[in-house]
Amino acid sequence: MDKELNFKNIFLYYLFFMIPFSLLFAFLSLFNKWPIQFNDKPTYGILGFVVCIAFTPLWAFLFTCLTWVALFTGRLFYNMFLKITKIKK
Repeated sequence: MDKELNFKNIFLYYLFFMIPFSLLFAFLSLFNKWPIQFNDKPTYGILGFVVCIAFTPLWAFLFTCLTWVALFTGRLFYNMFLKITKIKK
């Protein structure tokens, strides 16, 4: 993987990973087969479809934030370890 793993790329990877699942659950909700929990109430039909599709970018953003923080904290500790042990990359 030659690309730099920046915030935008991580977000797009998560978004495109989640879209098929969101569409599946949205269609199941549209046809009253699977509830979408919204404000602690099961939601079906068109509202369930819209809620599922609308919240997909939010979930992708939240996962991206967690992943980005974890990766760059790990990178910081790794670079500190290399500096302390005087190992070159």
